[in-house]
Amino acid sequence: MTQSKARCEWSHCDLVMDTTSKRKKCRNDPNIFCYICGNFIPQAQRHSINNFVKKVHLAYFKVELEDHDKTLAQKELLNVELKATKAVCSDCDNATSSNKCKEINNRIHELPKHNTILVRTKEQESPLELLSSTGVCNRSAPITMAFELENIILQLFTPDSDVVKKATDEMKLLMKNQDIVPLFCQILGTCEKSQVRQYAAVLLRRKIQRKHQYFNLSEDIRKNIRGNILQLFLQETEKCVQTAIAQIIATVAKHELPNQNWPEFFSFILEYSRNHNPRHREIGIFLMHKVAAMATEQLKVHLISVLELLSEALLDQETLMVPYFAILTLSELVIITGDDEMKQVQKLIPPVIDVVKKLLAENQEWACESMELFDSLLEFEVAIVVPYLKNLVQLCLEIIPRKDLENMIRVKAMSTIKLLITLKKKAILKKNFNVLIMNVIFEEICAETDDEFDIMEENDEEADTPTRYAAQVIDTLALHLPPEKVISKLLPLVENALKSPDKFRRRAAYTSLAMIAEGCSEYIINNHLQAFVSCVCQGMEDNEGCVKNAAFFALGRFAEYLQPEINNMAPHLLPLLFNNLLKTLQENPQNINGLTKTYYALERICENLGEAILPFLPDIMDHLMNVLKTSSSLKTKEVAVSVIGAVANAAGQGMQPYFQTVLNDVNEILNIDNEDFLTLHVQAIDTLAVLARNIDSNEFLPIADNVMQMGVHLIEQKDDPDLRRCVYGLFASMSVLLKDEMAKYLPEIVPIILSSVKSSEGVQLQYKEDVDDISTANFIDIDDDENTEENLGDQDTESEDEEEKLYVIQVENSFVDEKADACTVLGDLAVNIGTVFMPYLQNCYDAVTQVLVYPLAQVRKAVVTTLAQFCLSLHQVFQKTNDLESQEVLSGMIKTVVPMLLERIKEDNDRMTVTAAVDALVELLTKIGSPYMCEDGMIDSILTRTREVFSHQTTCQDDNDDDDDGEEEDQEAEYDAYLVESAGEILPATAKLIGGKAFMPYFESFIPDLLKKLKSHNSIADRSFAIGTLAETLEACGEASAGLTSQFYPIFMKITRDPDSEVRNNAVFALGVIISNGGSALQNDLLNILTELFTLLQNESCDLVKDNICGTVCRIINQKPDGLPLEQLIVMLPELLKVIAEVLGTTQINKETESLLVQFVKNVHASYPDALEKAKLTISAELGAKLNTCGLMT
Repeated sequence: MTQSKARCEWSHCDLVMDTTSKRKKCRNDPNIFCYICGNFIPQAQRHSINNFVKKVHLAYFKVELEDHDKTLAQKELLNVELKATKAVCSDCDNATSSNKCKEINNRIHELPKHNTILVRTKEQESPLELLSSTGVCNRSAPITMAFELENIILQLFTPDSDVVKKATDEMKLLMKNQDIVPLFCQILGTCEKSQVRQYAAVLLRRKIQRKHQYFNLSEDIRKNIRGNILQLFLQETEKCVQTAIAQIIATVAKHELPNQNWPEFFSFILEYSRNHNPRHREIGIFLMHKVAAMATEQLKVHLISVLELLSEALLDQETLMVPYFAILTLSELVIITGDDEMKQVQKLIPPVIDVVKKLLAENQEWACESMELFDSLLEFEVAIVVPYLKNLVQLCLEIIPRKDLENMIRVKAMSTIKLLITLKKKAILKKNFNVLIMNVIFEEICAETDDEFDIMEENDEEADTPTRYAAQVIDTLALHLPPEKVISKLLPLVENALKSPDKFRRRAAYTSLAMIAEGCSEYIINNHLQAFVSCVCQGMEDNEGCVKNAAFFALGRFAEYLQPEINNMAPHLLPLLFNNLLKTLQENPQNINGLTKTYYALERICENLGEAILPFLPDIMDHLMNVLKTSSSLKTKEVAVSVIGAVANAAGQGMQPYFQTVLNDVNEILNIDNEDFLTLHVQAIDTLAVLARNIDSNEFLPIADNVMQMGVHLIEQKDDPDLRRCVYGLFASMSVLLKDEMAKYLPEIVPIILSSVKSSEGVQLQYKEDVDDISTANFIDIDDDENTEENLGDQDTESEDEEEKLYVIQVENSFVDEKADACTVLGDLAVNIGTVFMPYLQNCYDAVTQVLVYPLAQVRKAVVTTLAQFCLSLHQVFQKTNDLESQEVLSGMIKTVVPMLLERIKEDNDRMTVTAAVDALVELLTKIGSPYMCEDGMIDSILTRTREVFSHQTTCQDDNDDDDDGEEEDQEAEYDAYLVESAGEILPATAKLIGGKAFMPYFESFIPDLLKKLKSHNSIADRSFAIGTLAETLEACGEASAGLTSQFYPIFMKITRDPDSEVRNNAVFALGVIISNGGSALQNDLLNILTELFTLLQNESCDLVKDNICGTVCRIINQKPDGLPLEQLIVMLPELLKVIAEVLGTTQINKETESLLVQFVKNVHASYPDALEKAKLTISAELGAKLNTCGLMT
């Protein structure tokens, strides 16, 4: 359809009509409409157009007193009247019409020619009143003219804030009226300024974006929009405006498609998408993409047809834009793809990969966007990708090493690989993709960079460099694949790189070792700890700075994650670190990168040493104090202050001699009012918080009030999320010290902390409808403040969540840290100060639960822990006060918190959040327990969810592979194993809570999963967890588990010979448990068990295992006090005597067992007095005294 416009000279209105017929300006055509009112002009109303136009013009233009001004105005009005007559008068062949046009022309020619400026005056009648009184615009509320609307929009772009504010207020007022819709349409069709057209399009789309907004418009206006918006889209020449109009079309489609009320839309799409003209195909598929992005759900019923269209578009050979937008459209539709469409989408993957390869040569940005499709498929419909995993991995691995490509696309390929590793780890392992990925990624880490480049640094400017991102891929491999599968493939690469003369390859070797430390910690500790640490120590002596820095970074990561075993190496590592630190400070104090990495390693080693740090404390503190006084580098001072905090955390009261000096230095730092010192201030507050927790309260209490006031003052003076976060941590530390005395500070600090929990600062929520608004300069958010009360009860009104689909969330990390720490601190305050926190508990609970489903896992993890702390705090208060109101609140909170935790376990996609939720449940079971945790079927729900964790049926564990041929991979990543281990703690906790008899039916359903983990090829951690969980649960079940004794006896006996001491230890303990619980079931086997334990003891080097052997022997003695061969027991008498002394007089044994043990020792004393005297020398004086009080020794 084509249209011509009759445009008045003043651009106040456009009279537009259909010209599809050969007769130009056909006045009988019913499709003539007016952009002023946006309505079709009924035949009966067309005669009033002339008068209407005159009234409009006279309202806006004052004719001056001079005659020539009057004649000019008359001429302009006659021109408008002439155009209006031609457009809307009766039949064009009518002689009256022709005569009238001639008459008007004659009158125009008779007027003299003059020039003047016409000015609107204040005295003139308001156009709002005029329009509301005309027969054309018959609305309940007034509406302004299009050109005035243009002026208001233009004012929004002026640099004058007062003008912008006035225009914004005017626009908000106008947006309340539905008659603004046709005026926006008029601007789109007539305004010459693209900026104004784009703004009008955005506002129009916002005006109709919700369902009730759109359908509250009159049918005439909706029909107007549907009838003309496609033509406006076609005639628009500016890309940004065309995109904005496409968003309007998509919005209308979202509302109209469910009612099948816009058949012209699909006709348009099909006509243009299949047109022989490439430009038309581009337009069609571009519009299809915009509609798919916004009206996704509404396209579900048409999905098969749309997919067929996309299949054709992907094969377009004349233009890459068509297949590019076809891929973007497919990305939007993934979320609504079901089983019926799966095979059809699956067939599109190969052509999509082909298109991406073509785009690499033509438009890398488009190629990068196109690869987002793979992310969507992996996240929502992973089964679609499974048959083409090889193709996808191959594509990514071809892109990553290509130096001719931009960083953007290479990083995107690595990002896709990371997602594949996370979501399809079984397929990655089965097809040996881990080997290919490791080789390519390691080579990227080896890439040459500037010497100053820090591969571990995460700054905004260089965060997306391929070399740095490659290190993250190594980290992902370690976190999500079985450690043996990672390390066995990485070590040959590392070993070869360490021998290389290329410093960048050596750097890559140490960087890779650093990145696997977290995910493979248990495996490294058990198999490679000494070798890895020795290797890193050699790297610390490398001549190249970048290699040394990587080695220090690796050592820091080792110290952080390879705990506690690496602490045994501290006497060797600390002097080595210290010497390197002093050397760097003397030879190159400006090497901030090197110093930072060295201090990082020193800090990580120190913070976990505990009292073992005391011998090194004087040297470390003297050095750090000197750095604070002499260094001119803020960064060096910052890391030095951080190390002081780590040292204080380890040394505890040992920091007492340095407290005042450190306090003075911290105070001096915080008194410097300079923005450059902000990060140093943050670190100083962190260290002060550590001191508050570790220094003797008598030392800290005198300054407590000053510290609290300083914290509040800092928050008020400096608007910085990192600073607030650290001050909140300081408040939590002070609550440990002050207890009830915190009450006087709570009215001031709790609202501040809550503001951080509730704050949306640093968070940008962007919706699909708003994606293209971002490019509109100086866009003012003008909301439609329509009175929604009229829509209450309207069944067609959709919620905001349904109407607006979240597209992307952008969050600054500092604000995320602040929000997470604010939640954590509220929980700490509740637990630390108890009763005085109760008046604030409900508000805090309400605020924290609001962010339970926050988009970022760090916050969700903090929330689940905090909710458990709130419950524990209430329980403590009730136990302390016996207050019935607290009991009632606790019961109600438990009933809401437990379901929240269970939902997080089932639905959350982050393992750490799920693990935190499981740990929270364990705390509630063990510390609160009955009756609160036994109400409303909670136990059934908790154990059902635990069963799902064991069988890997939660969202964060889901890795169902349609192509695994039923084979089951027993090995798993360590963090996957940690989650199951945490869930395992629920079993003994629940057994103790409800009793062994009630728990046994549940327990039996978990036994097969636990036995699977006892296979010899399973990891040490798996075997240790399984045998330990079985033992603890059997012990909690007590005699109710006697029926399982015969099943477990041979299993436990076999595992006592396991090569790993931790597994052996748990097996020996488990054996003792079934001996105690089994009653007579093992009476005939006790001597055999005792013989086996003697043999084990003679060869055992681990003290912990020896201790448990003696404990098990004591259990045997308890079961069969008579007839035991004392001569065999004498061999293990020193160990037995120690164990007996430790348990006597405690609740670990009952009176009957204690009597048996006392009698056993008396029998030994009577028969073997010399042996007993010799064994006595191996016991501490404290235990010896304890035995004496029992009458066993003299």
